[in-house]
Amino acid sequence: ILKACSGFAKKLPSKLPKERKFLQSLVSYALHSPSPRAAKHAVSILMAVADKKEMYAKDLIQKCVSDWAYGSDRFLTKLAALSQLNLLAPREADDESDAIISIAVNKILLTNRSPQPDAGYAWSDVVDDETAAKEWALKIIVNRLRAKDGSDDEQDFRAHAGPVYDTLNKLVVNDGELSKKKDTPATQKSRLRLLAARSLLKLCASHGLCDQLLSPRDFNSIALVAQDPVLEVRSGFINQLKKKLVQKTHLSYRWYTVPFLLAFEPITSLKDSTLTWLRSRAAFFSQQTNGKRSDQQTVMESLFSRLLSLLAYHPDYPPAEMEESTRVAELVDFSRYILFYLQAVANEHNLSLIFHIAQRVKQTRDGITKSDEMSTRLHTLSDLAQATIRRFADIYSQQRKFGGAAGGTNILQTYPGKMGVPSSIFAPMGSHREAQEVADKNFFPEDGEDLLDRIVRSVMRTKSGSHGSAKKRKPESAEAGGDASATKKARKDKEKKPARPRKSSGSAGTTRTPKKKKRDDDGWSSDEEATKKASTAARRRSSRGASRRVSYADRDSDEDDMEMNEWEQAEEEEQAEEEAEGGADSEDDNDSVDLPDKEAALDEILSDREDSPLSSPPPTSPQKPTEQAPSKPSGNGKRTSTLPNRRSSRRG
Repeated sequence: ILKACSGFAKKLPSKLPKERKFLQSLVSYALHSPSPRAAKHAVSILMAVADKKEMYAKDLIQKCVSDWAYGSDRFLTKLAALSQLNLLAPREADDESDAIISIAVNKILLTNRSPQPDAGYAWSDVVDDETAAKEWALKIIVNRLRAKDGSDDEQDFRAHAGPVYDTLNKLVVNDGELSKKKDTPATQKSRLRLLAARSLLKLCASHGLCDQLLSPRDFNSIALVAQDPVLEVRSGFINQLKKKLVQKTHLSYRWYTVPFLLAFEPITSLKDSTLTWLRSRAAFFSQQTNGKRSDQQTVMESLFSRLLSLLAYHPDYPPAEMEESTRVAELVDFSRYILFYLQAVANEHNLSLIFHIAQRVKQTRDGITKSDEMSTRLHTLSDLAQATIRRFADIYSQQRKFGGAAGGTNILQTYPGKMGVPSSIFAPMGSHREAQEVADKNFFPEDGEDLLDRIVRSVMRTKSGSHGSAKKRKPESAEAGGDASATKKARKDKEKKPARPRKSSGSAGTTRTPKKKKRDDDGWSSDEEATKKASTAARRRSSRGASRRVSYADRDSDEDDMEMNEWEQAEEEEQAEEEAEGGADSEDDNDSVDLPDKEAALDEILSDREDSPLSSPPPTSPQKPTEQAPSKPSGNGKRTSTLPNRRSSRRG
């Protein structure tokens, strides 16, 4: 209830009561509540509603600080109240700043009351009092910095922010270890590292200057929290990051590079949800424009250079003294980060720009440490990125059939514009000679080409992609053998059509089936709709294959006679239909007179076909015509199609 009232008080403080009894109840919650979170929300309501909030704040701070001792009655509740008072009443808290810092840092953060040397690193859902006290103490020093709110000048703000940033960065880099004796319990270290990372994120989101105070090297360290060995730590940090990036905060665009480190995330749900979120953000930025110009924003594309710089400082990057084969395999594994980025951001419109940015990275040096080793790493990753993008573009074009069914269109074109790289993490080349030597050298080893091919194909062989490509390949195979299949279907239809009148002629009083089943050029057929669907499906599969469905097999005279009889029969039926408009009796007479002659002619044709050595087997066994049909055409009727052979060689 207090949490709901706290949120309501932030939006509409005038709607809450201001009676003295209500305010005294909030003070009691802030000092004596069994739940520290309830005390936090009570202070928030009190500072939003009370007219004399300075008086209440000063009184609460003095009562929390005066008799505080670890393990005393409600010591966690008082820490929670102090944390919120430092955020909402910073001036009153500054009067007791020395006592507050002594409690938070000296008595809690730097003291391990249950030391465990070499405890490791683990997570526990149960939070003990010592861990909870350290979390509230960390929130106290962070809220003191958040409360500055630009009231001081920049130099004073930097002076206050320095110790806080040092403490938080130390917790992040040392995996939650703050003590010099290295005896922090394992379950405390994981929670302290997560809280430190989220606190840095919250500080950078609250002030633009706070984001500038986080150096590129410290940013690379906090980015590795996304790969923490504990799931609760990395998921908690990633979820907080995604939440802050969507809101209107002071976070810079460089924070978007952190989620791309989930390329090796073992939890599929976390990886897939992050990939979906990245795609949505890429689509959002692509719809935005740059101020008054109509150009699309290239936020996600310009991040690629920052991602390569982040990967250059990754601790898993293979060192130069590693064995060559192992080093190549480890280096090629970094292509998975690049592929994860391409899956989220790249398309046929911006792939040339991303490739251009990868080339620009090779034209610079490292600007963080300015060491030759890091510059070589950047140049190697640039060549690896270019090779990966080329393979990605080829498979991407084939999967989406750009340039027709062959999919041979090259979507990588020379980028016409200009795109720079961040000057905070990149530096220009020392000389033109150095730039020329780097440009002429390929830093990616040739031994990794085949392995890179396999990785790119395995990553892009998704379920949806393989399913869609299989659907598209089916009509291609049908197109290659379309002539043979068309001949088989035509022969099968010719065999079935004469059999129906024979069956119907044996029974008296039946419907004139030849008249209804025959397809007329004018559409007078009960099967017209099905025939249209079949022809439409054939057009959907391949209009080119449908136009070439011509049988080159030699036709005998019996087949020609049969086709002529069918045409004459169709003309007679058309004349009969026209005469039927004048009277139904004449139509019945014509049908009854013509039917025996028609059936006799059909029977004679069938008997001739059975005696002919070129005729197909009877329709009772439908598999035999399919097997024997390809052997009948003569040498002049053979056709070969080289298209499947070219496609298979291209894929192979």
